[in-house]
Amino acid sequence: MSVEFEKIIIKLGDFPVLTENATVYDAISLMNFHKIGAVCITNKNLNLTGIFTDGDLRRIFLKIQKPLSAILIDDITNYMNKKPQFFLINNKLTKEKVVTYMKKNKIWDVPIIDQNDKLYGIIHLHNLIDG
Repeated sequence: MSVEFEKIIIKLGDFPVLTENATVYDAISLMNFHKIGAVCITNKNLNLTGIFTDGDLRRIFLKIQKPLSAILIDDITNYMNKKPQFFLINNKLTKEKVVTYMKKNKIWDVPIIDQNDKLYGIIHLHNLIDG
């Protein structure tokens, strides 16, 4: 991976990450704080187990017929995508491949994992286009 591309990756600590015992409220709060519409969900070893996006939140409001206060205290694992799309960090990862993939799949944020399946970072489409 090029040094230029490495600069585009948002590193751990600079984007929303929660563990599996978090609530929907926790996810919304972190997405709002970081101004990114996705939160990565990990186990205690930082292995990526899911992703929750602002699109998931919109679908909850449209499909789940329960009070907002009840949804906010639900476990995030009830609503997260348990098979998130991700990229493995390696030398074959290029800006062009990532942009094409994200546009094709209509996604804004993609987690990056390392060779040990640990969360490494996230790529936000705006950073790719602006960077």
